[in-house]
Amino acid sequence: KTNEHGIAELLEVRPSIDGSHELLAQLAGYAVLSMSVPVLPTEADKQIEKILRLRPGGKLSVTVMDEESGAPIPKAEIRVTGYPEYDKQKLGSQNGKAVFTHLALEEHSIQVSKEGYLSPERDITARTSADKPEQNIIIKMAAGIKVKVHIRDKKTKAYVIGRVSLNGGVDKFAPSGSFE
Repeated sequence: KTNEHGIAELLEVRPSIDGSHELLAQLAGYAVLSMSVPVLPTEADKQIEKILRLRPGGKLSVTVMDEESGAPIPKAEIRVTGYPEYDKQKLGSQNGKAVFTHLALEEHSIQVSKEGYLSPERDITARTSADKPEQNIIIKMAAGIKVKVHIRDKKTKAYVIGRVSLNGGVDKFAPSGSFE
């Protein structure tokens, strides 16, 4: 914690073998700031002063909706990644919404997934900036579709027994040469 002047004094910080310590500063309404500070064994008695300048943080409100009906999709997995090493995943609420705060004022990537729905086919990005620190993003997802696969020999065109894996899931056997 900082004192009334915004100063935090860290006492008895031990040198580390690789010489680095990570400072993390957090304050409501500001972007989280992380800084690596070297403290080598040869500097054990040295006083180190660092000034951390916090920047106002951004906020993304992400709502996931059914593409056809426009209804919110509850409990969709929503993941926001960006700089510096920001990677947060949340489940959307019953109304399909999740809020990500304390974001760096940068571009962020958004991924969504929900069983029974297709993931968006394009990358979704949102930028928080000093001009627009808060962004409301609506992502529409289409319900999953039924896939039918026929496995045929390339030369004879005959149906063959094979294995099908859909999106890295469990293999399905197709003894008749078809999988649905």
